[in-house]
Amino acid sequence: MKYGKLIDAILLFLVLGIVTLALPPQIARAATLTVDDDGPADYSTIQDAINTASTGDVITVSPGTYNENLTISDKEITLQSDPNDPTATVINGGGTGRTISFNNAGVSVLEGFTITGGTDSGLYTKLSSPTIMRCIFTNNTGSSGYGGGLYSDNSSPTIVNNIFYANTGDDLYLLDSIATVVNNTLYNTNGSGIKTLHGSAVIANNIIYFQRDYGIYYYVAPGISHFITIRHNLVNVKSVDYFNPNGSFPTVINDIKANPQFVDPGNADFHLEGTSACINAGDNNMVPSGIDEDFEGNNRIADGTVDMGAYEHADLNPPAAPTNLMATAGDKQVDLDWDDNAEVDLNGYNVYRSQTGGGTYTKVNGSPLSSSNYTDTGLTGGVTYYYVVTAVDLGSNESGYSVEASATPTDSTPPPPSPPADSARVKKEAAVEALENAKGDDSRLNRRIDRVQLMINTSLNDDWWQDDSRLDSRLGRRVFDRELVAALALEAQSRLYDRLLPALERIIAAKERRGRDVSQERTRQQAIELALSHFEDALICLASADQVLAGVALDDAGNTPVSNPRFERYYHRYLEMAQRYMDRANASLDDGNATRAIRYYRSAWNYAQQAIRYASRS
Repeated sequence: MKYGKLIDAILLFLVLGIVTLALPPQIARAATLTVDDDGPADYSTIQDAINTASTGDVITVSPGTYNENLTISDKEITLQSDPNDPTATVINGGGTGRTISFNNAGVSVLEGFTITGGTDSGLYTKLSSPTIMRCIFTNNTGSSGYGGGLYSDNSSPTIVNNIFYANTGDDLYLLDSIATVVNNTLYNTNGSGIKTLHGSAVIANNIIYFQRDYGIYYYVAPGISHFITIRHNLVNVKSVDYFNPNGSFPTVINDIKANPQFVDPGNADFHLEGTSACINAGDNNMVPSGIDEDFEGNNRIADGTVDMGAYEHADLNPPAAPTNLMATAGDKQVDLDWDDNAEVDLNGYNVYRSQTGGGTYTKVNGSPLSSSNYTDTGLTGGVTYYYVVTAVDLGSNESGYSVEASATPTDSTPPPPSPPADSARVKKEAAVEALENAKGDDSRLNRRIDRVQLMINTSLNDDWWQDDSRLDSRLGRRVFDRELVAALALEAQSRLYDRLLPALERIIAAKERRGRDVSQERTRQQAIELALSHFEDALICLASADQVLAGVALDDAGNTPVSNPRFERYYHRYLEMAQRYMDRANASLDDGNATRAIRYYRSAWNYAQQAIRYASRS
């Protein structure tokens, strides 16, 4: 290839980065589109979801085999399996062309698929900078033997934590590209492992084993500027491990030549045996930022040094239990201290608490603690708490419990009075509880409910409230804004379920006519009906809370004397508007339209605040 093509590729890479930095934050939230070939979802084919998606959207694909040839053009999206299981979510090109093509697709992401049945490569990327991770490329064929697994043309791909095996042609064919290839496993390909021409690359922490031709083939025409970093790989193929037809091969740093000792490569099990030379043989500095899991979601890095290949070897040896745990009581808190552990792969400590000596313990910290002390706060005075501590290593192995220690904290302040049962705050908390009762086995619905609960809980920010039924005059608007978003989300989910119930009824009726089991559909139907009931309860609670807030604001406005007669007509105008919207809101609530009532209560509160402002002007 000519010098100009490399310059074009570098310019494209720089322009993409500059444009990304220059773009303002997106106002619209990215959408999540769902795909399932045999179940309820937004789409039944991946390509239909891709065609609908916009830049920034996420497409989640349920397990199944999708016989498609996908094209992603002129948009940046994330395409991922859900749950993230490459072995269960297969995209099969059917031998009719490339299985996946990226064309001018920016920084798109592909994660969690088996890509097979591709001709002219399993995946092709042109003028794009995709991230490809946790995918399996197998039984793909390259055009003229090139790029059987992945073909990068004038692109800047990041290829990390993938498995390539049994492809025809090269596993990776990188043409005029700037590629990052880290922690992949490449095995038994009818071609070369990695072939890069007229471009630049970082190739690190990979296993390239049993290929027919070259391990790493590198060629750049004379006069073309380039860089290549090759370090901490295992390269051991049937022919030549490293080859440059145009001269000497670049410097290779800390690569090894050995049998990687896969568990069962004949059955595509590329986990490492405990004696593999690839364990702790990688370079931590070469792992891309943000990559903290291996191919199957285990911690990467374990034991302090990253392994070569897609899998991080499982460390099964836990650290010793911490010693000399001491507990000291304080005011509603207990201070804990213990001796440091000596393991070199120590990741931290976990603290467990119980109110019964030797009883069932509950972990009180989040991520492992980095230091050998901890202060447990927010406790109840006069109650005895019992503690044990464990140590955790980088392989997530946890020690047994330390010897138990206990302490009884004091309490120097009386508990605050509970808010009245009819206050706006209590009604909002009741809405959160109703939504909690709506949760079930549907993880996607549960996540949506979590987001709505978060929005409602955010509206309970103490800085936005004067008391349990009165909002801050300047910041109270934020309470209504967040609550309206929550209500609209619940209303949208309710409409979706209202449309889904008749479809379920038809499915149940059809199955019953055939004498088939409908227990699963009945369970789904009951779960939806229960969720709808709790959604309605939550909306009523929210609207009732806003009724209290708007009513208190209206009373405050009516009881505020007008300081300056010049503003009296404005005061009465806004007071009348507040009362008008209050009446509309109450009527909407009586009609069962809670979302509309929330809108009107918000307007009533705003007009009441305006009336108070004019009454207070001097």
